Amino acid sequence: MDRWLTMGASQDLPGQHLFQYTDGEGEQREVISGDVNAYLRGIRDSEIMDKNFCTWTGTVLAELALAEFE
Repeated sequence: MDRWLTMGASQDLPGQHLFQYTDGEGEQREVISGDVNAYLRGIRDSEIMDKNFCTWTGTVLAELALAEFE
C-alpha cells in the first residue's frame, strides 16, 4: 500500500502527529521531513525540499499583504 496515497486515512489513527501512517507490518509511523524530502526527490528530478514550500508560502503571504497597501 502506498503510504502517500493513504495519508488521508491517517486521521483515524490515534496519536498527536499531524501526518502518520501504518506501515506494512502494522506499526504506526510518523512522517518526518526526511520522508517528505525523499518523496519529493522521487517524483521530481530536482533538489526541491519541504522548506521550499514554507519559503514559497511566506512569499505569497507577503505579496498578498503588500497588495492591500496599493
